[in-house]
Amino acid sequence: MSKSGICNITTPKKARIRGAADFNDAYGIPYYHTNLFKFYGVFKQQGWAILKEGMEKEVPNVFPEMAL
Repeated sequence: MSKSGICNITTPKKARIRGAADFNDAYGIPYYHTNLFKFYGVFKQQGWAILKEGMEKEVPNVFPEMAL
């Protein structure tokens, strides 16, 4: 999906969608992405574009020797 498909969705909403998905994934909570997108009122294609956009912007670890 192009950026124009998700440009009308606010940044806080995008952050909540990414945060909910990350939380469920981190704690191993089973869920359906479609239910997550429906809860936040976005179409499936928009939801996947939001999650993909979040993955592209992950910050690299610039100090790997300091990792725990």
